[in-house]
Amino acid sequence: MSPATSAQPTARSSTVIAGKWILIIALAAVAYFVLNPSWYGDAPWYAIDMRSSSRGFRHDSGHLIWRPLGWALWRIGTLVVPGCDPLSALRVLSSVFTAGLVLATFKLGRLCGIGNAAAGGAATLVAVSNFALSYGGSGCSYTAAAFASLLGVTAFLGDGHDEWGIRQLLIGATCVTISWCLWGTAIVAVPAASVASALASKGNWSRRLSRGLLTSVTIGLEIGAIAWTYYRLFVSGVGGAPFLIWLRSSGHGLDPRLSITGGFRAVYGFVVGLIYLDEAGRSLKGLLLSDGALVDVATLAWTMPTMAAALGLLVIVATRCARKLRSDAPRALRVLGVATAVLIPNAGFAALWQGADLERYAYSVPFVCLVIAYAFSGNGNDQKGRQSSAVHISPGIVVTIACLAVMNLGAWVIPTLASRGGDVGNLTASAKANTRDVDVLVVAGQRLGAHTWSAVSYLSNRKI
Repeated sequence: MSPATSAQPTARSSTVIAGKWILIIALAAVAYFVLNPSWYGDAPWYAIDMRSSSRGFRHDSGHLIWRPLGWALWRIGTLVVPGCDPLSALRVLSSVFTAGLVLATFKLGRLCGIGNAAAGGAATLVAVSNFALSYGGSGCSYTAAAFASLLGVTAFLGDGHDEWGIRQLLIGATCVTISWCLWGTAIVAVPAASVASALASKGNWSRRLSRGLLTSVTIGLEIGAIAWTYYRLFVSGVGGAPFLIWLRSSGHGLDPRLSITGGFRAVYGFVVGLIYLDEAGRSLKGLLLSDGALVDVATLAWTMPTMAAALGLLVIVATRCARKLRSDAPRALRVLGVATAVLIPNAGFAALWQGADLERYAYSVPFVCLVIAYAFSGNGNDQKGRQSSAVHISPGIVVTIACLAVMNLGAWVIPTLASRGGDVGNLTASAKANTRDVDVLVVAGQRLGAHTWSAVSYLSNRKI
């Protein structure tokens, strides 16, 4: 058989495989778009900016390219679907990137040396996590930023066959830089990229350390160059704020502050990234402040046992991982190395700044799910000691996936969809039915937050 003839089936099979992955991403994206529980985060404000600006975006240092991406898709969408609105365009983007995040988690697991079953378990955990289900079809950039940073880490890890090189460095650094352009907190993912680069390098630890440092420097230079160029082109020329003040403006005037309360909020945010806990944060805040008006006993009655069970699970996972450091050291170091490198700075950031927010651990969720799946898997060796491509997973990971799916879908997504959009859907319908477009609605003395009312305002086309 000639080389040309033998190459033809290979090319055809590659096309088939690529087609299957595209189909999976498309179906997953549709699912996230449809299953969005009327949670849009800051996306309505982005959509309003896009609709009111001729260029479609403000120069927000915290989400540098998210509005331009949404604006471009919106303008293209209007050519195909008349009446397409900016929020829908943003939601399509976030849905697609969330599907990509799930598949990238599977790829990360395989590159870390664990089998298909364990990597699939990690990807499934991400898919049914509270973070993915809430923000998947929201129109926010958090899942997109997490996806880009994860691509960077996988690029640095490589497949273990080729020597670490300049191409790998530039691809990985560019992915992490794009993540920063999507959401400015991607700085917390830089250590994970550096550790991945060091682990993938061949040679002694001195050589590995130098590669890790080079990775950090390269990412820092890329982010600095992008930020400074963008500032000079779009901000400083129109009388904008000084460079450092412009960068800090993404914090919305909230300064980082270390406190005991911040530590509690960071722990809560870590759990809520995985499991839906309703308004437990509000009730816990009421308990800490001795404010009975904020405490909902019924909510605490089911969320506190759930949170305790989640923390107990993490203790079990930590114990099993400690054992694997002795029985399966190469894979354990690879999995736990990159996970620890992102989790420590992410937790530190959460303790300093709004740690209870659902998106605070966006960069850590895939790595935490990877560690959980790895902890409940076997060592991945066959009877002759060779690495097996299929890793047996204990019932623990199956139970964990089932619990996450039941909690997040059963207590959050499905009830919201069944009630026609929950608070946002009902208030939007009420505003349209009982007010006119020119009316200005004033709300006071109620429990709903700004994100709910911004969504109602956008969807009902009423000023609130």
